[in-house]
Amino acid sequence: MEEKYFVIGFFGFVLVLFFAGFFSYFFLVREGVSQDVLTVVWGGMIFLFVFAGIVGISLIVRHIRGHK
Repeated sequence: MEEKYFVIGFFGFVLVLFFAGFFSYFFLVREGVSQDVLTVVWGGMIFLFVFAGIVGISLIVRHIRGHK
């Protein structure tokens, strides 16, 4: 049961990352926003990615330990 939610959450997260990158490119780059804003946006996305990765790994480890 937990695996289903994990897969749904993972693909949802990938979609969110994709759309965030897509819209940040179109709205920030095409509007001529400075590079500092892009750096902040991408830095925040990388931070969220690392945070979600740590949470996902801890969930997987806990899931594997629960089955043994």
